Amino acid sequence: MGRIPFLAILLCFLLFSAAASAQERGDGSAEGGKREKRVVHDKNKDKYSDKSREERKRERRENRRKFKLTWNTPEKTDAVSYKPSPHGETDLGAKLGFNFQEIVKSPFSPSFNPGVVAGGYFRRFWGRSGIRAELLVNTASYTSQNPAAYYVQHTTSTDTVTKSAFKTAYLSIPAMFEQRCSQKVYLLFGPQYSLLVSSSDKNGEFTKIYSKNNVFFKSEFSLVAGFEVQLPHAIRIGARYIKGLTDVNNNVYPKAYEAWTINAIQVAFSYRFY
Repeated sequence: MGRIPFLAILLCFLLFSAAASAQERGDGSAEGGKREKRVVHDKNKDKYSDKSREERKRERRENRRKFKLTWNTPEKTDAVSYKPSPHGETDLGAKLGFNFQEIVKSPFSPSFNPGVVAGGYFRRFWGRSGIRAELLVNTASYTSQNPAAYYVQHTTSTDTVTKSAFKTAYLSIPAMFEQRCSQKVYLLFGPQYSLLVSSSDKNGEFTKIYSKNNVFFKSEFSLVAGFEVQLPHAIRIGARYIKGLTDVNNNVYPKAYEAWTINAIQVAFSYRFY
């Protein structure tokens, strides 16, 4: 009976030693596995970081390239970085506005009476310079300073109160040089030819006295100077002064032999549709 307790104690000691050894080996392998996983994780993290930096660089390069392409499109014609075609570019558009016109010599009142101007334009440009041709219809009206009968040699049986008045329509063709002086401001300068397409006696006073209505010559030349400002959505607003160079007096009025020249101020909007 004395040997049984001794053997039991020895067996317990051996089992305890084996369990301790097994636990120590398990802890070592577990710690080694964690260390290995940490190393692998760190390597993957470095690879991910390097990859992200490269991707960010590529994205930045791509964004810069797209920005340059977008900035240099034809819609950015007012941008400083825009590089036009060396062969030139073409615009087609329409315009509509007001025409204030006068005849400065007697017998007409020197006042800019309102009318309208409408038509289209063709524009060919190279960089900052170009040429511009327009086909316009503009209306005007003129009133005499004195009664129509004032210019008749015998006024005994005619009205000496009512002033003569005329309404005219011209077909004008300006051909101008255009220069861009800033990103949105353009200067215009050049000659203009105008053809009188209609002339009417508004109150009939002139026709009643002279029995005809051919007061003005059909053709007229003038000089144009003005500017335009670029607005959003292919719209421009501009103003110009037109100085007449030729005499339009057809010498119909007796005693009215002065040279008549036509001056005008135009304010109009234009829209580019091509």
